[in-house]
Amino acid sequence: MLTLKDDLKDYSDRGDQLANFNVLEFSLNTYDGDELPNSDNTRGRPPNDRVSYLDNTGHGKRCRIIRTDGHESMPNVIGTWFPRNDVPKFYDFYSACMLALLRPWREIADLKHSNQTFEQAFNEFTSTANQSIMDIIANIQYPHECSDSAIKKRQQEEDKGGNHEIVSLDDIDKRFLVVDEVETDDPFGMQVMSFTQHDIDHQIAAEFSQDDRAYTKVAINIAMDHHIFEECPTVVGEWKKIIPPATMEQMVEYAELERLVKAVTKNRIGDDRREQIETQVLSIQSSMEEAPSVSEIPPADNVYKHINVLNKEQKCAHDIVASHLRATLAIRNPPQLLMIIMGPGGTGKSTLLNAITTTFEQHGAQHLLKKSAMSGVAASLIGGTTLHWLAGLPARAAPQSDNWTDSSGKEIRDRRVLNLVPASWIAIDESSMCTLDSLTLLSQVAGKVRAGEGVAMSTAPFGGLNVMLMGDFHQFPPVGNTNAALYSNPPVQNTAIVGKAIYLQFETVINLTQQWRITDFRWMEILENARQGECTREDIEEIRKLVIAKPGCEIPDFKHAPWDDVVLVTP
Repeated sequence: MLTLKDDLKDYSDRGDQLANFNVLEFSLNTYDGDELPNSDNTRGRPPNDRVSYLDNTGHGKRCRIIRTDGHESMPNVIGTWFPRNDVPKFYDFYSACMLALLRPWREIADLKHSNQTFEQAFNEFTSTANQSIMDIIANIQYPHECSDSAIKKRQQEEDKGGNHEIVSLDDIDKRFLVVDEVETDDPFGMQVMSFTQHDIDHQIAAEFSQDDRAYTKVAINIAMDHHIFEECPTVVGEWKKIIPPATMEQMVEYAELERLVKAVTKNRIGDDRREQIETQVLSIQSSMEEAPSVSEIPPADNVYKHINVLNKEQKCAHDIVASHLRATLAIRNPPQLLMIIMGPGGTGKSTLLNAITTTFEQHGAQHLLKKSAMSGVAASLIGGTTLHWLAGLPARAAPQSDNWTDSSGKEIRDRRVLNLVPASWIAIDESSMCTLDSLTLLSQVAGKVRAGEGVAMSTAPFGGLNVMLMGDFHQFPPVGNTNAALYSNPPVQNTAIVGKAIYLQFETVINLTQQWRITDFRWMEILENARQGECTREDIEEIRKLVIAKPGCEIPDFKHAPWDDVVLVTP
């Protein structure tokens, strides 16, 4: 997704070969980069064409690189959408916007002759424009037409006694920020928007972006058209009761409580030293009278009643981990366990991890299990953190030096110690998105911090930590680098080669196959075909029957089961 404003400052400095590019073409089909060094090296893929900026424009050795044909870049217009073309007092401003976007220029004066209005210049431009330009102009107006149609339909329903909320593009733009409209003498009729720091802080802290909210509003409007919410017309208003994000003061209080808990529980395996711990009273009026400790190990039959909901495959995986945990608590020093738990969606991987978590908790050993995932959303669903945050891994390219951990800041080094030293197990969910490099870096970090300061790095993978990889390799591969997945052949860099060697040591593998989420055989077949990328035409037609905005969809009666508690799926 491209942001037009990022390239606008370079547009007027473009080289003569790009003189006929308009702003949209310039932003979509080129990007800023380095000029090629003088080299006779002809190996590999030929480089993309490069066009230097005009001389003396301050770009140094930077240039514009022309994208390969067939790229899938899309424009992202920041702020309010383009003005509509059917309001007379805004039409001159609308014409100026279209000319600035679609007519090539270097200076604003190039958009029209001195004796022309913007409207006249725009009419002249469109009289000779090709069909592609005319399609873009029509598409820019289309959201306004959709908004007008939706408002008209809502108004008709309201006139008949309905009570639905009316949402327009302007509403979406203004709903989540405070906007003051000021009358001005501007001939374009522009509105002056003023924002406070509170508005900005609120927007940053918002749980959902404005785009997410806009998509949801559209979905709600479609659902209302088909009377899904007929029994509760005020459902949109109920969203305002959602639990708000934590305030800065609450985050500070939580961090202080977390620090105290970690300080008390960090070394609680072994001798009971509770009498040596001095409890502290926090400003949030919470205290800890006693440090938690590992409980006496009860017989497995008495403690594992919560696993009765698991099937045979899940119990097998659970028992492997539970047995290893009991051996650890009994200080029998069991061998390191590197384990893979695989299965398609709906086979109960999250249910299994929840059961394993409960087992650790019932042994008073929840501090031994660290749960992580490769994305923030996946991590939040299992009550964990991202793997990169947990171990302080670099977010970008993998470092090539084994000593890279020493260059990290104090905060990251302290976090690694708090997270990895007391742990015995790490669960990594959505492992299909994990790269070979990430596996190597995690092993290096864990080996370094668990060996201790001034002690040689542990030779065992992950510093001896037991690791569970959970996920489905048919799902999302690593973001932007599908060739770095754990199952792929490693490229030439050292970290990937080491990561592959570590991955091959995961020899305990459990495949979950029993489907819990879907009971309909036909839909199980569709999902399995989709998982393997082998959907048939019949599968696609069956899926389209559930898109309520499609003419061929058979709209059910949402007042009766099983449709009265239907889930509305949105982008």
